[in-house]
Amino acid sequence: MGYREKVMLASYVGLHVIDYGQTRWGLDHGYLEANPIIGKESSRAKILLVKGLICTGTIYAANKWKNERKTILAFGIIWGATAVTNNYLVIQWKWRF
Repeated sequence: MGYREKVMLASYVGLHVIDYGQTRWGLDHGYLEANPIIGKESSRAKILLVKGLICTGTIYAANKWKNERKTILAFGIIWGATAVTNNYLVIQWKWRF
C-alpha cells in the first residue's frame, strides 16, 4: 500500500471516528439517528458494532481488490464526509466519545 492509499485509509477511518462522536453527542441530546441500520435511538455498543463492521468491510474490500483500492477508499471518504457534514449542519459539530 502506497503513501497516498495510507493517507486515504487514515482519512476514511478518521471520518468514521468523527461521525461516531457526533452521533453519540446527538443521541445524548435528543437528536435521532438518520441511519436506518443503526436505528433512531441506539446504544453506544450498537453504533460501534455497525461502524466497526462498515470499516472492516471496506478495508477488507480495499485489500482484496487492490486494483480498485483507491476507488473503494474514495467512495468511503465521500460517504464519511457527507455524514460528518450533515451532522455538522444539524448539531453544529458537537461530539462525545
